[in-house]
Amino acid sequence: MSIDSQNARPFHVDLIRFALFACVAVSGLAAQSTVWQALLPASPLTPQPGVRRSPAMAYDSARDVIVMVGGRINQNGSNVLPQETWEFDGGEWVLAGPVGPAAVVGYNDTTNIAAYYDSQRQLTVAIESTQNGPTRFWEWDGASWTLAQSLTQPPFTWRYDFEVCYDPIRGVGVLFGGTNGGVHYSDTWEYDGTTVVQRIVGAPPARWGHAMAWDSDRSVVVMYGGRGSSQYSDMWDWNGNFWQPTPNAAGPGIRTFHDLVYDEARSRLVLMGNYSGSTSETWEWDAMAGWTLMSATQLARSNMKAVYDSSRRRVVMFGGSNFALMTGPTATFGYGVASATASAASQGAGCPGPNGQTVLQAGGTPSMGAFMPVQLTNVPTGPINLAFVWIGFDSQSWNGIPLPASLDPVFPGCFAHMAPEIGVGIGTTVTGTLSWGVSVPFVPALDGSPFFLQGGVLVLGFNPGGVVFTNGLSCTIGL
Repeated sequence: MSIDSQNARPFHVDLIRFALFACVAVSGLAAQSTVWQALLPASPLTPQPGVRRSPAMAYDSARDVIVMVGGRINQNGSNVLPQETWEFDGGEWVLAGPVGPAAVVGYNDTTNIAAYYDSQRQLTVAIESTQNGPTRFWEWDGASWTLAQSLTQPPFTWRYDFEVCYDPIRGVGVLFGGTNGGVHYSDTWEYDGTTVVQRIVGAPPARWGHAMAWDSDRSVVVMYGGRGSSQYSDMWDWNGNFWQPTPNAAGPGIRTFHDLVYDEARSRLVLMGNYSGSTSETWEWDAMAGWTLMSATQLARSNMKAVYDSSRRRVVMFGGSNFALMTGPTATFGYGVASATASAASQGAGCPGPNGQTVLQAGGTPSMGAFMPVQLTNVPTGPINLAFVWIGFDSQSWNGIPLPASLDPVFPGCFAHMAPEIGVGIGTTVTGTLSWGVSVPFVPALDGSPFFLQGGVLVLGFNPGGVVFTNGLSCTIGL
């Protein structure tokens, strides 16, 4: 369906806000599909972080933002090592400031910074290991970075491409491995916000280029792959006392410079990426079934970073190494599952206006990660004929009144087809047509959720209430 944008005033509504009103809980849906979806900004003019390799990222669950610092930007073949902190609120990246630790480049575009979120202290912790110098523990509270610890060598030897993961039960960040080019490490360290302690335990072989994630269902830190004296396809659990092989670990094979994230809503690990961007595969692991190769693919890459956004039930991935990755908004991707088919259908009829019925129609469907155009046609064209659209989440009753409900005698011949929650002024028109739209974010938590639209136009003196109403639209969020 074509949309006439002449003299129209398009308006974008982020459905993340709709979740505050939605009453649909989505769980146990059949025929679920996994998908990677670009998380595009609302406007192409919105500032974006440059696509970078090996950034440090963590999801701040208290403030509901992803924090990113460090990384390497390839600028015309030269290394740019930005000293800047970015935050992603689920829809837009915002530069918090030219602050934070700056990276040093290691082999294969790795860097010397890793981060995690300390949920007990509600701080993002970034660990910066400086070449032939101290290893610093920085803490970000959303406003400023504070140097909390600085380890000399010895006891801690500087390194890059180590990995860290937070254990929320014991309240410690766990650091394992890394390399300084000549030596690969197999040591385990823990930081509780006050002290850094080396755990003298038996350990997996020394490595770097590995990935770790917290498995909240089994209460262990999980490590997969990496490289050292050889390249690894092994999988290990750290329970706070010792390392042991993970059960059902066979599957993806050798992986280095990849990432591993735990999907809390679905109780499974998600693995993506590999050395030199050699695969676009996505794998999932759960304790019963082991590894499963998923249908979802993404641009082959390595050295990206991914975290789990528990508010929106999705994995969020940024950047990485691949010649196709240029500076721009497509550097941010979301991953999750969806089972519903997006739909939009007309509901009931409108009432007569000065030019007949004003009609509300959809120019697409509310697919996650996309924009659903909506059009009002046969709109009165006077300078005071302001058009509105209402959004709601119930088409069965409104304040105890069954729907659809007659609006006689104040609005003769008109019906309410939904219970309104949000009203948006669209504007006036001289052509009889107005365009609007709904920006549907990629939020798997909204999969299968319904919402409803109905329009209206101010027509003073035409009927006792001075408003005529359109038909309704019944919509379901999906793919």
